[in-house]
Amino acid sequence: MNEISSERRLRIQPTRNFGELPSNVKSKERNQRSKNDSELWLEETRIIIKTKDVIRHINVWIKDGDTPRPLAFDFSIQEIVYTLNGRQKLRKVSLQRKLPVEYVNVPQLPPDPNMKHLKFFIDLYYDDFGAFNRAYHKLGEFIYKSAT
Repeated sequence: MNEISSERRLRIQPTRNFGELPSNVKSKERNQRSKNDSELWLEETRIIIKTKDVIRHINVWIKDGDTPRPLAFDFSIQEIVYTLNGRQKLRKVSLQRKLPVEYVNVPQLPPDPNMKHLKFFIDLYYDDFGAFNRAYHKLGEFIYKSAT
């Protein structure tokens, strides 16, 4: 039986310390950052926990390039652990919610003057409120008066 709970829940992203990183991404530099800067690594997965399971609040500085250094923080994060083709890899946390088109620079070649350009125009209509779900209904009409 599936009961709806009135308990508050939190969606969180777990973190890892240096010892929990996969061996293919461990390096001396990351080990030093974990010791000197109290660095953790953010996981790409999200989990839901109950608020009663929260032990205490900590301050984490996410070094994404946009967030200034806070006066005090317990840990810092600048990389995220993600899985691609069954292997765990790291990338900058600043790229977490960006598409490759937003951060990859592809050099543009000058257009070939002998190349034909074809333009296609597509009109998409989306029935957002379900009026045309099963049958066609007339919702109203527009009357246009010409100036002549």
